[in-house]
Amino acid sequence: MRLFSLWLLLLVSICRVCAAESVREESGWSLRTWDVEDGLPRNAITSLVQTADGFLWLTTTSHLVRFDGASFVEYPHEQLAVPQRSSPNRVYAAADGDLWVRLRGPAVFKFSGGRALALDPRVPPAGMRWLIEADDELWLSYDDGSVYSVRGDSVQRYGEQEGVLPGGAQSFVRDAEGRIWNARHGHVSRWVEGKFATVFPETGATSRLLPAASDGVWAAIGARLWRIYSDGRAEDRGAYLDGVSDPHPVAMMEDRQGGVWIGTRDKGLFRVTR
Repeated sequence: MRLFSLWLLLLVSICRVCAAESVREESGWSLRTWDVEDGLPRNAITSLVQTADGFLWLTTTSHLVRFDGASFVEYPHEQLAVPQRSSPNRVYAAADGDLWVRLRGPAVFKFSGGRALALDPRVPPAGMRWLIEADDELWLSYDDGSVYSVRGDSVQRYGEQEGVLPGGAQSFVRDAEGRIWNARHGHVSRWVEGKFATVFPETGATSRLLPAASDGVWAAIGARLWRIYSDGRAEDRGAYLDGVSDPHPVAMMEDRQGGVWIGTRDKGLFRVTR
């Protein structure tokens, strides 16, 4: 299916619309929502990415799922050829257009052409929370708060001395200009000259980052959507969910029409558009 028709189908084949007046009144954006009633296996979403072919991939607490704008397709353990107890937990877009998949447990593989390919054995998968691949370099963030960069045979580890927050990042992304961003409990920082420098102060709310099309990132901090620029400017784009202070955003992506998608721990999937 061509990308144009795929996303046209995504825009017009909406089963249910959630009207979030706060988003419209405060920022002029609109909102669409999908949940289990629309075919989503579970409302608990753990990650969300779009691959080069236009498909949306997400993981729930126990499923790897592909969304084409009209329906959700699950990929069972048998097709992935992974241990039954090692359910998919997070997906990452690979630089070559494929999909990195992290399992529950010490295992990471690349899903390519319907086949599962193991991660380079030089990279320890145990405790890995985030993975960024670009320009022949891997950046990895771990549950203990440590950050690694891997380029060829060179491996570098970064910790609190380099500005890494203890306890592990809630979000770890690379923006369109190649900058590395880190976030935890509302605190947002950016990799600058060998360390992570604070860009947005800590708020205590669950945080997720999304690389913007240019200059900086989108940030879902609690129930609000922010646009944060590399120079530290932050624009509040309003609440994407009313009546809940922290719906625990766990995944974000921006589609080719400029819509920002937000997956939450148990409140469903949201799409915010201008």
